[in-house]
Amino acid sequence: MHHSRRSLVALASALAMVGAGVYACGSRTGLVVVAERDGGNVIEAGPHDATIDSPHDAGRDVGHDADADAKFDAPAPPPIILGQGCDASQPNAAYFMTIDEKLGTFDPETLIFSDPHKVSCPVFSTEHDPHTIAVNRAGMVFVLYNDDNIYEIDPRTYACTSTPYKSGQMDYPNRFGMAFRWLQDGGDELRLLSAAPSRLAIFDPVSFKYIDELGVHPDILSIPDLQATPDGGLFAFDKTYLVGLDLDSGAMIYPDQDFPNLELGPWTFLAWRGRFILFDAPGPLTTPSNIRVYDPVVMRLQMVGKYPTTIVGVAASTCLN
Repeated sequence: MHHSRRSLVALASALAMVGAGVYACGSRTGLVVVAERDGGNVIEAGPHDATIDSPHDAGRDVGHDADADAKFDAPAPPPIILGQGCDASQPNAAYFMTIDEKLGTFDPETLIFSDPHKVSCPVFSTEHDPHTIAVNRAGMVFVLYNDDNIYEIDPRTYACTSTPYKSGQMDYPNRFGMAFRWLQDGGDELRLLSAAPSRLAIFDPVSFKYIDELGVHPDILSIPDLQATPDGGLFAFDKTYLVGLDLDSGAMIYPDQDFPNLELGPWTFLAWRGRFILFDAPGPLTTPSNIRVYDPVVMRLQMVGKYPTTIVGVAASTCLN
């Protein structure tokens, strides 16, 4: 296994080029809330009555959540820079998918969630079980279902259609995390990361055909979630480890941190401008998801609240992250 000398801290720091001090004292505090679509009211999704002080010598603080009543000081959001091929009408938000097939948006800066909308994908299975999602530069949402197919959701209409993806190409596993990688020419590249052992592969973002495989990672055993950021970050999270992956070789870049105390049910995460927002649920299905924020600079995992039902996937357009 190849190890780069750059740690996940360095990679995450590159994500936060604007406002390097992620948890500066005196900044505006974000609340974990769910915003109702029609009335504009908010429903608190979890307790949030305390704040975190300025960064300190946290040591290996991860694995020992702070009091559930805590919340974090949210950084002032940096300006959104739309790259080539981006649509300015896209919402400045990330998407989330629940176990009961509802798609919504949330603001990663304030952790305000919209009221999600039910989608109906033409799944070839009596049980409709979404696993993970990815968002391309055009703002379209793609979801992997338990029938081993990838479907495309238009978040403007919530219409869901099949994609050309065929499972089993080059014996690639049917369970994986996926992410769209930002390309300088204005397009996207689809990356998939399977489990046990993890295989990082490149697929065409339009035809969904297998292109190449970059590496195998025997240390990632569970089905990982995958996140790519437009400044060159590629991150995987399998509920045990949060790691960085080299974009060119697929090699693991220093498994920076493990999280031994997360719940055993569904999990997902979002890499967002220098921090990582983790979602984990205890199971059985439809139980609330814990929302935690990991700051790799001070190596601190913070419980910030709960979402009322199980979130199985989160992702943001490569234009916005």
